[in-house]
Amino acid sequence: MTPILQYLQDGIVPEDRQEARRLRIWALQYEIIDGSLYRRSYLGPSLKCIDYEEAEYVIREIHEGICGMHIRAKMVDARAMRAGYYWLAMFMSALREIRKCESCQIYAPITQKPKLNLIPRDTFQPHIWDGDDDTCRIGSPTRRMRLTEVENENDLRLNLNLDEERREMAAQREPEYKKKTEKY
Repeated sequence: MTPILQYLQDGIVPEDRQEARRLRIWALQYEIIDGSLYRRSYLGPSLKCIDYEEAEYVIREIHEGICGMHIRAKMVDARAMRAGYYWLAMFMSALREIRKCESCQIYAPITQKPKLNLIPRDTFQPHIWDGDDDTCRIGSPTRRMRLTEVENENDLRLNLNLDEERREMAAQREPEYKKKTEKY
């Protein structure tokens, strides 16, 4: 903050042209009010720029003060800005201070195992190539894939017979359902 303050008060810029240009552009966001550096805010009043010692105090007060709710770093930043304070690297300094808070660390969630079971890479077979032709079966081989054409036809006929039995049972239940719906 001191290069900006020096530039705004005395007009002193660094000798490097790029640094000087960057400082001039950066200084447009700041102003001096009663000898103190303030950052211009689009949504509210200007924010007072404070150093890191004051920032640590503000973070501790917001995080664990009288009404301290032990909130996370993003909310600490938002509340500090609403209170009218600003400092460089607000989020990172708030995060460092919150990580020092003992009561937040005691109740922090601890993950000790992965959410999903891990699959070793050498056993996983996402697809299987079938010889010379360019056909590919997706998935791992199962008993169903090993059937011959005759066995496959027999299974299909059995499934069709079961479908006919299901249709007959549904036809028998249909009059009962119609009676029930007429009552309503």
